[in-house]
Amino acid sequence: MKLEELSSHPDNNRIYSPTDLNDLEKSLSSHGQLEPLAVTKSKRLISGHRRLQAMKNLGWEECDIRYVEPDNEIVALIEHNRHRQKTAGDVINEMRFLEKEIKKYVGKGRSAKDRGGKKQGERL
Repeated sequence: MKLEELSSHPDNNRIYSPTDLNDLEKSLSSHGQLEPLAVTKSKRLISGHRRLQAMKNLGWEECDIRYVEPDNEIVALIEHNRHRQKTAGDVINEMRFLEKEIKKYVGKGRSAKDRGGKKQGERL
């Protein structure tokens, strides 16, 4: 796929701080692309932001991709970065973004209706 067709996930730079790409660029120059970028059908990058930037820096025009259809793009983005070397800030950012995503599924706790009409703190 042409690099210019791909778009970075908007939250990637909010979660992860920029890193040095020299070693990655050397690897790509020496060995080529070993792992395809993970991309949604809308051509949004889920995994491979650093590789994409290194390829652009090297003047590449195309790359290998594989399509993914995650249920939750934020969770997939973070999961694909599980083995990345992270700063403390990166880990905190992951935690904050995951907390927001979890709250979408869990909500903010039980409501009074779920507690049988009793107020918070009252015995059930």
